Amino acid sequence: MLPESQCGFRRHRGTTDVILATRQLKKNCQEMRTHIYTTFLELMKAFDTVNRGGLWKDMQKFGCPERFTPMVRQLHDLFIYLEFIFGKHRQGTDGMMARVTDSGTVT
Repeated sequence: MLPESQCGFRRHRGTTDVILATRQLKKNCQEMRTHIYTTFLELMKAFDTVNRGGLWKDMQKFGCPERFTPMVRQLHDLFIYLEFIFGKHRQGTDGMMARVTDSGTVT
């Protein structure tokens, strides 16, 4: 069973539905004069093949807002934590191994 967020893989839904919803959300945020940051990631592909140290540096290099990088780091840490919890704990392509400490921190 696919989660609601997988519109591109559900019957009678597609990525155009997500694009329309995203545009509407952006418009609403502009009207409310608030910022919105979005990202679309294929988590299994994105975080398994990227040098994470380089990713954070590249995000700064290409001008990502300072508070956006920690958000992506948290998303990454959550993904690694979930992999650990559900038994898919493995070594990344950059040689880094994720583990959860006694305090719950992902390293």
